[in-house]
Amino acid sequence: LNVFPPHPTWFYLHTLLNILSLLLSLAGFLIIELFNRTLLATKTLHSILGLTTLLLATLQTSAALLLRPPATSHLRRAWYLAHVATATFILLAGAANIFLGIAQRGPA
Repeated sequence: LNVFPPHPTWFYLHTLLNILSLLLSLAGFLIIELFNRTLLATKTLHSILGLTTLLLATLQTSAALLLRPPATSHLRRAWYLAHVATATFILLAGAANIFLGIAQRGPA
């Protein structure tokens, strides 16, 4: 089921990178909102998808840190599949949102 071997180093690196990416995303959101004050005011596809992705990333990281069942639990496989599906959606939505933002900005 896992792509990477069950080595503790991989788990800690995965956790660290996810927390770091969430903190950087939250910082980016706050910087944009504080300086432009338009993200929450505008209802473009870019802003809606960006906020949705940020909220899902926050829930994903929180659930991974607080709600992950033990390896011996019968719920672990379902949790893992939901974790991977949500992460895949977050990555694809985030990538799509980058291109939406570039297209929304228009030529330089």
